[in-house]
Amino acid sequence: MIPLRDTIPSRRTPVVNHAIIAANVLVFLYELSLGRRFDAFLYTYGLVPRDFALTRLVTSTFLHGGWLHLLGNMLYLYIFGDNVEDRLGHVRYLVFYLLCGMAA
Repeated sequence: MIPLRDTIPSRRTPVVNHAIIAANVLVFLYELSLGRRFDAFLYTYGLVPRDFALTRLVTSTFLHGGWLHLLGNMLYLYIFGDNVEDRLGHVRYLVFYLLCGMAA
């Protein structure tokens, strides 16, 4: 069973959640446009243990392995992210999202 919505109303517009979803989609579309240059892009911005860089803990959060990976993640982020942002506030939600992505 795949949820399509929740029943918990948000008190404010989830601008950070919408921006995160947009950023993920735009990065994925950019990945698709790279063609053969994708490997170099992935090596630069993906998490490569042999060539560790702290910034890649953040940039790798926005990389997805395919349409299903992206759509699944964005669906759940759309459904549940607005409630988390509503509870935490915009700035704390952004920090929470990035820290969770880094931990993942």
